[in-house]
Amino acid sequence: MKKIKTRNVDLALHIDKKIRELEVSATSASDPNSYIVFEHSFPMGSAFSAKFIKTLSYNFRTIHLIENSQYKGQDSVDAVMTITLQDVDVNLPHYIRLSIRAEIRDFEENKPIWIGTTGHATQSDASRSIPEAAIDKGIDKAIGDLIRQMTKSQNLQKYLNKWEAK
Repeated sequence: MKKIKTRNVDLALHIDKKIRELEVSATSASDPNSYIVFEHSFPMGSAFSAKFIKTLSYNFRTIHLIENSQYKGQDSVDAVMTITLQDVDVNLPHYIRLSIRAEIRDFEENKPIWIGTTGHATQSDASRSIPEAAIDKGIDKAIGDLIRQMTKSQNLQKYLNKWEAK
């Protein structure tokens, strides 16, 4: 049996506006010989943000959502995490590449503890060629890559233990 155990760590999280407001549009025809064209618009940034926050909530006791990368709140925090969009390349329904940089800084020392990046192209399955499925798969891949990197970082694990010991 596996378990989810949150770390006793207070994290301030800033997701850059470029990611939060990222919209992806695609045009498709219902039939290659048809003149009927559908315009699709997907709120990719809000989907990424919601999924990432939910994923972090399984790992950290408290998450303070902040508007800029400097935490100025009244509650104490152990670390500040900043998520920035490096690049996005979308060719729906064929592939999506979401290039993201994540950084966790110790709040007291104001020094980077962990930096992770993701940017692999995700091909959509032939059976799931719907644009929404390609976007969903790309978001999940990006989040999965970042969380895997966080769990493998010895330096981050050292600081998580330090923060929890307070």
